[in-house]
Amino acid sequence: MNFRKTGVACAAALLLCAAPAFAETSLGGGIFWSRDGSTYPGLLGSYYVMGVPGYPVKVKVSAAVPFGPGGRYVLSGEGEYQLKRFFAGAGGGFGVLNSIGAHGLLYEYYGGYRITPMTSIQGRYYGSLISSPGAATYLGLAFHLK
Repeated sequence: MNFRKTGVACAAALLLCAAPAFAETSLGGGIFWSRDGSTYPGLLGSYYVMGVPGYPVKVKVSAAVPFGPGGRYVLSGEGEYQLKRFFAGAGGGFGVLNSIGAHGLLYEYYGGYRITPMTSIQGRYYGSLISSPGAATYLGLAFHLK
């Protein structure tokens, strides 16, 4: 029995069962194009933290994981503005997106369109002020759990 796989499966099942209690959680998949020339499928998840009363503005945290070598990932905080079905945002965080494997600070900006109330298409750009953590572009489909 592989306890690591069992633990990950149990944690994922618990999160999916508890998802309706979350304010807004979105999970999606898409393609990452890295500045180092590689292309990988990946996952993106975000969690609503708070909103600004009376304004279409949200504060969220997100995690992105391209399935490439070198343990690529991004953890970020972001602000989002919504206008009917369109949304756009920007943020900053920490991670690594290249084959070198050097971790560092990253910035991001993104935009998207809600196809249905529970589905959206979005594009994101992750960059860094220094080259070591890398940069990537993401295009994917997200499913909103609330």
